[in-house]
Amino acid sequence: MTNDNNFSRRKFLGAAAGVAGVAAIGSAIPGALSSATAAAGAAGTGERLVPPGKLGIQHFSVRDSITRRSIANSVANGLTPTRGYLGGPNFPADPTDLGPLVDLPGGFSETFDYLAGLGYRGFEFFQYTQNINELGRQPTFAEIRSYLDNAGLASFGTHTVTALTTAPARRTATASRGRAARRSPSSMARRRSCRGNTPPRA
Repeated sequence: MTNDNNFSRRKFLGAAAGVAGVAAIGSAIPGALSSATAAAGAAGTGERLVPPGKLGIQHFSVRDSITRRSIANSVANGLTPTRGYLGGPNFPADPTDLGPLVDLPGGFSETFDYLAGLGYRGFEFFQYTQNINELGRQPTFAEIRSYLDNAGLASFGTHTVTALTTAPARRTATASRGRAARRSPSSMARRRSCRGNTPPRA
């Protein structure tokens, strides 16, 4: 007797591949399903997807900027700031328009100021470190908060768990509950039945 409600690994991978395929087709044909974009005509412009004041960026996207020395720190220490291209007036429509060679922002403060100048209003962290040469140490959470505030940015989220984001009592209770569940006789029986060592319970 088979159970058609089982979601096997093969079915999961098939479903994931289907979702990825639909996403790829949707990104290859921008606005194909949007009547507003279709009405915009050959220019290829459509309605803004993210409301003004809600545009954010993930830390991972600008990780190199955070880890390099800032322009101010480089100049103060007699070093040439890192230079690169940030795109010209026709970029990205013209990918060859790289713009002039400029000093690149570095560290949290300069990067946040630069992002705010581009119209970003939020930042999602994955770590709280920057180039150690900025301060001679890593910034405190209060300093990072002040950099965000000074640039007019908000922290939209984090992929990092710290002592500040998890209450100690909750961590201890959760850890204790998890250890107890791993050792309980019923959980051990379920594990054995999943591995095929004992027949499943009726």
